[in-house]
Amino acid sequence: MRGFILGLVIGLMAGVVLAVAQSDRRAASDALRPGSGGANEPVHWRLASAYPPALPHLGARAGAIAEAIGRISDGRIQIQVQGPGQLVAALDAFDAVASGTVDAAFSSAAYWGRKSPSFEIFAGVPFGPDMATFLAWFENAGGRAEYEKLYAAFNIHAIACGVQGPTGALFTEDVQASVDLLGRNVAAAGLAGRVLRALGATVKRIAPSDLAAGFADKSLAGALFAGPADDLALGLGSYGKVYYFPGWGRQSGLVDLLINAKRWDALDALAKAQLESVCGASLKAGIADIENLQFTALKTLIRGGVRVERWPAPLVSKLRGAWQRISLSLAKADPTFRRLIQSLNGFAEDRAIWRELSTPRPAPP
Repeated sequence: MRGFILGLVIGLMAGVVLAVAQSDRRAASDALRPGSGGANEPVHWRLASAYPPALPHLGARAGAIAEAIGRISDGRIQIQVQGPGQLVAALDAFDAVASGTVDAAFSSAAYWGRKSPSFEIFAGVPFGPDMATFLAWFENAGGRAEYEKLYAAFNIHAIACGVQGPTGALFTEDVQASVDLLGRNVAAAGLAGRVLRALGATVKRIAPSDLAAGFADKSLAGALFAGPADDLALGLGSYGKVYYFPGWGRQSGLVDLLINAKRWDALDALAKAQLESVCGASLKAGIADIENLQFTALKTLIRGGVRVERWPAPLVSKLRGAWQRISLSLAKADPTFRRLIQSLNGFAEDRAIWRELSTPRPAPP
């Protein structure tokens, strides 16, 4: 009997070893398939960008990423960038990447609030922190891990691969009080859109490439999109009369490279590291672009007849109050949102103390 049992155990162990070996061979074979990214095989991806390529900041960034990854990988990783509507509608990119219809996309989490309001935090928070503080939280205080986990739940691997700075608000008529927002059609995504809706605006979720048409046919009376450089390139200065600042709706936010999770998992460690490296450089370049492009574009808009104004203080107070109520409501309803917004706010409050201590004050008169 002991001999029978010993033989049975040995047979089972041999079967397990054989099964594992066969599984390993299948995995290796899968990794070696052309286009998979395994064992130095070439990678060919189609990327759907939410932004027209003519936009000097957001549009140009996708092309720069594709060019950089081709160069750093010695041509092994080839990404074909397609503009909005060429592969998939801009606002459908999330589902297209999740399903594998397209390999990757370049867009903003401001458009994914219907999936989870937590996405919108990464696209920019109303009355939120500046770029340095936001990126410090993202990189060093758990923001990146939460971001990756949030996307992973939808079969997407995301890499922060671009940035957005403060956004102006372009309107066809003056906005002096909250009553001036009532019933006005305003294009705005993310958390800023929720705030405007709370004050009575009719908020439209519109792809960037469709904004000019909305102004032209008078279905839009205002838009919070990007900054002067991209607003100018879209032709919005031909319709907007008043440009409101400061950018209460967003001081800083990310632009994401979305990759189908299976495509990402099929890459070897080198390819993954190269994509991460390119996106890190893209963040740095994006920050420089924001500072370099915006004021020159703003002067062009002003010469074209656009008037620059500050948001009236009483209206800003109402906008801030609306955001506080919305933030509390979302935090109560969604544990992930609560955890993220509390983490970001706490980090920003601590950093504000450091900023106060470390920044020279103007000399007294």
